[in-house]
Amino acid sequence: MPDEMYEVHQESNVDPSTIIQRHKKLMRKVFFALSGLFLVIYLPVFYPKYSDFDVINNAAFFRVILYLIMLYTLYLILRYRRLPKEITPSYEQQFRRHYDVFDLSSFLVFLMTFLVFTNAFVVSFTNVKGSSMEPTLYDQDDLIIYHLNENYQRFDIVIVKIGDDEYYIKRIIGLPGDEIIYEDHVLYVNGVETEEAFINGSSLTCQTTCTYEVPENHYFVLGDSRGNSKDSRNEDVGFISEEDLFGRAFFRLRPFNRIGRVE
Repeated sequence: MPDEMYEVHQESNVDPSTIIQRHKKLMRKVFFALSGLFLVIYLPVFYPKYSDFDVINNAAFFRVILYLIMLYTLYLILRYRRLPKEITPSYEQQFRRHYDVFDLSSFLVFLMTFLVFTNAFVVSFTNVKGSSMEPTLYDQDDLIIYHLNENYQRFDIVIVKIGDDEYYIKRIIGLPGDEIIYEDHVLYVNGVETEEAFINGSSLTCQTTCTYEVPENHYFVLGDSRGNSKDSRNEDVGFISEEDLFGRAFFRLRPFNRIGRVE
């Protein structure tokens, strides 16, 4: 917009150039806000793997905030797409108010964009349901799962997808190509006895001896509470393909008395 001369009422002591500069800045903020809003809405469409963990688009509260900000942004475009020739005190007052309010709106858009982006590419949030991972994890624990580098290791606690829309949280026991043997409640990995320090008491995996040959690109996963876990021992779960692993649980957010790293 050219820096042309605008008429200003004498009772207004504001330099019109200030309004012009702020108007330009507001339009830039509106452009970036709209870009962020479209990113929040459409990024999960193009990167859908973690869309079930999206706290913005899956929560009614955030969806309401999202669409209210979008409506407000469109209103500002229509209202302030160009400055009037005459800048009255009332116009100046309304413009200043919208300018300040949109600062908060822009911050909320930035925050939502950041959360959606990190959910798609870096970390996600999840909640434990059930007792299959006790005593490591308990029902209703809130966790952060990391999935930027999907280099899974033995004994990682991972999110696995079963079927179309069901997720379990389990521990990796067998890696691709491993031979897993449980004999008298003792774990042998490729013939080597391996301690399971996270188990509280007997593993309860097999009554005598059982053997699992892990296929390539698949994992053998178990719950820490072996007597109360549906996992790779069950036919309807079986070995977990690499594409059905959804990240490692590495930090507990809640409850606050047990906040900290998950191992």
